Amino acid sequence: MDNFDESAFDFVKAKAVEAVAELLEMRTNANGINELKCPEQLMESYKPLTCRVQQWLLQHIVIVSSSCAMLVTCAMLLRIIQRKRHFSSRVEELYDQVCDFLEENAVTSNSADSNCEPWVIASRLRDHLLLPRERRDPLLWTKVEELIQEDSRIDRYPKIIKGEQKVVWEWQGMASA
Repeated sequence: MDNFDESAFDFVKAKAVEAVAELLEMRTNANGINELKCPEQLMESYKPLTCRVQQWLLQHIVIVSSSCAMLVTCAMLLRIIQRKRHFSSRVEELYDQVCDFLEENAVTSNSADSNCEPWVIASRLRDHLLLPRERRDPLLWTKVEELIQEDSRIDRYPKIIKGEQKVVWEWQGMASA
């Protein structure tokens, strides 16, 4: 019985080696011994994920790099648009504050018990309304001044105050008291 098991084992072993040899390629190594070559698909299934990702990136480098460039460009454009919107809304907000301040100042100066001047020094009003970080951006106040110049309710004229010439603004519109 022992002999039968050994011969059966040898037979099954030979058939298995034959079946594997048909599936796998044979190659001769440096020592001249025939050995089985591992199939590409089997080898691919044992590659680490980082290696697979690196190979995929190398194969698709043009698509990946152009996609990244497009994303960065879109992000930059979006940021520029957001800054412009914020800038223009801040200019309008400051313009409204200037108009409100000048109108209130006109009402106050017209009251009988007030010794307040009807005009306001533009540079002082600027320093009062702008945040410290906004004062570094001269374009912001320049845009507010452009809106003020277009407003017929506000007069702008030079006035000498304490020996210095200053630009003052005065509300001429109907005060809503």
